[in-house]
Amino acid sequence: MRFLLFPLLLVILLGADPYFYLAVKTLTSNPYILQGYWAVDIFVVAWILIALLLPFPEGISKILKSGAMALFLIILVPKAFAVPVLLIEDAIRAFIGFPPAPFGRAKLRLQSQRYLFLGLYTDLPGASPVYGSPGNPLF
Repeated sequence: MRFLLFPLLLVILLGADPYFYLAVKTLTSNPYILQGYWAVDIFVVAWILIALLLPFPEGISKILKSGAMALFLIILVPKAFAVPVLLIEDAIRAFIGFPPAPFGRAKLRLQSQRYLFLGLYTDLPGASPVYGSPGNPLF
């Protein structure tokens, strides 16, 4: 049973990694962070494979395995909590604006919002001074 736990955790990590990477890529475009993301994952998985497959003395093997699994869980647990939240967010985002409005209504809504926005900052007739504008500040 213990030997089956690692492959199961590895499959979960390999399934969650690309999806979580998309969230990291959305947050930053720094190439060092993006490359570091994969470098840490590859390092930890390589360390685990080395600790499990290569013969080491019993004491060193135990230290290597416990350290590797600790790092593995440090990487896996945040992803395990974040991926369901990201999936729910994507599912909700898929249904925003459903059913789609007819083109004429959407265009009218966009034009009215643009008129309100421009009116607040240029004192066009019909613009409400409640929110403040250069001619009618709030304070």
